[in-house]
Amino acid sequence: MKYIKKYANATDETIRKDGLIRGKEERPCLMCGRPTLFVDIYSEARFCSETCCNKFYREQDEALRKETA
Repeated sequence: MKYIKKYANATDETIRKDGLIRGKEERPCLMCGRPTLFVDIYSEARFCSETCCNKFYREQDEALRKETA
């Protein structure tokens, strides 16, 4: 789900509880390049949706598995 829709009426506190912060300027999503306000607090990367964020973490997990194999 796109974060802009999911958090349309959410408070900053609610967004932080989900591991995100809402920035003041739109920047490209790390995975797809679409403009987004949302930053993942753990990776410090911008993501526009759960799909893009999950894809990033799956790719990181796969890279770590290959590195340790």
